[in-house]
Amino acid sequence: MSTPYDPRAEYRKRIQQRQTVIFGSISAVMAFLFVFGSLIWVGIIPAPFDREFSKKAEPVHIVPCPPNDIQARDLTTITARVYNSTSVSGQAGAVGQDLTTLGVTVAETSNWRGAPLPEATRIITGKNNIDAAYTLRAYFPGSTIHFDETNTSDLLDIVIGKKFNGTNIGPSEEDLTSALEPIKDCTSIN
Repeated sequence: MSTPYDPRAEYRKRIQQRQTVIFGSISAVMAFLFVFGSLIWVGIIPAPFDREFSKKAEPVHIVPCPPNDIQARDLTTITARVYNSTSVSGQAGAVGQDLTTLGVTVAETSNWRGAPLPEATRIITGKNNIDAAYTLRAYFPGSTIHFDETNTSDLLDIVIGKKFNGTNIGPSEEDLTSALEPIKDCTSIN
């Protein structure tokens, strides 16, 4: 004996199947968008569009020009802090030891709190020590000098970067003279 044909039951069955397909598809799309959005948020996947309004502004690094009458400073009058921005352990301590051997007073050796530096060495100076920064430039081949307007002390910050190849303990007279020359595109600090 067969069951009688019920048009209402057949209609409900088709409606339930459609609802299952529609709500299942919507749920699958929402799950995909949630996972995709989370991966963009975390930074694993780059955003598919350019977001100029939310990018961090790159800090402006001012390279100071040396004074017109610059003379190499006596190393015993220079005080510096040495920071390591590389993954090589103990690099700040080794450079600090080299500077102490040369007569520079090393106030601190520590790890750099910022992002790792791509250059060899960055010497950060305030207005009072531009001549000292240019003097130490001879001892750090490939170094750059950056001006920090908030630094009003007599301290220099020496940050060791990824391309650091060692300290030039005994620069020649020619190295000292070329280190005192202005860096290209430097800014005069008054």
